[in-house]
Amino acid sequence: MAIFYQHIGRQLWARDAPRSIGADGELRRFMMIGLEKYLPEIANAEISNLKMLENEVAPTGFQIWGLPSGAQTVVSRMTNGDFLMLLESEKFAYVGQVLHKLSVPSWTLSNHIWNEQSFPIIVFLQGQLINYDWSEFKDNFGISPNYNLRGRTASLSLARITDSKFGDEERFIADIMAKYSVSFQGVEADFRLFDEVATGHFRTVKERTGQSKFRSDVLSKQGAKCAVCDFCVPEGLDAAHVAPKSALGSNDPRNGLVLCALHHRLFDRGLFYFDPETFDVVVNGVWSLTDLGIVHNSIKRLRHIVHESALSWNAEQYRNAGGFVF
Repeated sequence: MAIFYQHIGRQLWARDAPRSIGADGELRRFMMIGLEKYLPEIANAEISNLKMLENEVAPTGFQIWGLPSGAQTVVSRMTNGDFLMLLESEKFAYVGQVLHKLSVPSWTLSNHIWNEQSFPIIVFLQGQLINYDWSEFKDNFGISPNYNLRGRTASLSLARITDSKFGDEERFIADIMAKYSVSFQGVEADFRLFDEVATGHFRTVKERTGQSKFRSDVLSKQGAKCAVCDFCVPEGLDAAHVAPKSALGSNDPRNGLVLCALHHRLFDRGLFYFDPETFDVVVNGVWSLTDLGIVHNSIKRLRHIVHESALSWNAEQYRNAGGFVF
């Protein structure tokens, strides 16, 4: 989890923030239903991922910010669950947790929101309007009082955070949200009680957005179609962990399979698995391929995409239940 911050300037903030962040103590809220047509550069799988995030993490909507191409070097390190703070001039006016950064520049969405294509690095956020002095920020993290950000984007080093009175990013963000918030609409729905459970919420968002990246990576590598049937509606496709998160399975895309919601559930319950040597489907119990709606009896096409070690671990959990290969 990292903290990024960008200097905007009073004039640009007054012009641009109301269009995508909010103003006068009230957050601006976007929903995917009104944005999809402005994302022609973005793949369907990524758009589906954003819809899932909206449903699971930001049901009341999210904020959007765009950065210029010149910030790419810094924000290339930005990942889901990080934080972005926006400096108006002498005060930070917004802090938000990163739900998703678009994988490619979106000139169309930039033009739609800000009437110019100057901010194509698009970040989807969930956060608060705040009033937090730039001078206090510099003092808290041992930054020279004479340091001037001057329109740039930067990030806090781990050393500055650990050496501060906060000790870690979550405590710092929870502290400023609790003390300096000027948002009044929908805060409880987005973040619950920041001063009591903010850090728990941040970890939940980090986990869920991590799952979203995992889904996007797996669908990108394997294609938007269930591995064992022909279902291909993005909203009904999951990235199933072969070695599950409950067993500390990783988010490495080689530990994933694209499965429809039905076959994901059946796979997680051990009704079928895959032979790690042949990549054939193995069905447990009395059910047949037809009973389970499986139309592809092998995933050999994924031999170099799904790691056999993951399949071996999964098969070991279920093979003793008595399965047979079709």
